[in-house]
Amino acid sequence: AFFYDGANKIATGFKGLFNKEETTSDIKELEEQIIILKDKNRELETVIMKAPYLKKEYNLIKNTKYDLTKAKIASMDPDEWYKRFTINKGKKDGIKNGDILVGASEIQNNVYIEGLLGKVTDASNDSSRVISLNDEKFKVSFNILRNNESGVMGGTYDGELEGYMFDNNADVLLGDKLITSNSSDEYPPNIYIGEVSEVINDESNLKKIIKIKAAVDIKDLSNVFIIKR
Repeated sequence: AFFYDGANKIATGFKGLFNKEETTSDIKELEEQIIILKDKNRELETVIMKAPYLKKEYNLIKNTKYDLTKAKIASMDPDEWYKRFTINKGKKDGIKNGDILVGASEIQNNVYIEGLLGKVTDASNDSSRVISLNDEKFKVSFNILRNNESGVMGGTYDGELEGYMFDNNADVLLGDKLITSNSSDEYPPNIYIGEVSEVINDESNLKKIIKIKAAVDIKDLSNVFIIKR
């Protein structure tokens, strides 16, 4: 009886040991599955977050008249965040200084066009430096789509878009859409810039100043498109 009891206790001990090993193995397997599921969930969240822009991007590529080159934003200038950045395409891809950067913009319901982002300032072999239109050194002449009134706009020190009309009596309204001017040598004509968000009459300088909401928000992008000049 003593021998039987002892053997039974030993067998029970071994059984408990194996059960613990199985339990540990199961826990590890579950933890691995949880990690995989979390990664997949993050990927799905990223896709969902990007979905609106991916739709715009798809429709732009489908409808554009330009031979667009797609590039990724590789890095932002740490001193000029969102004003200056680097893309992963360069001279070996046919990119050169002065080439224009655009993004996909929905100008009205389900109508997608090129929205001005900036231009290449320093193309190297594998990458290119870009100045965006919200940089204070960026300037472009524009026309109002509604009536062809003209002016010039660019960035400000705080990263906003601002411009002024050449005629201080110009007919400009909130919501007016701006496009690049036909008279510009630097930019293709009729590229969408953005819309007027504020009109300020500066009586002291006899200027009509406008604030502008950009056609494309650089903060929402990871990809851009290049129009080669």
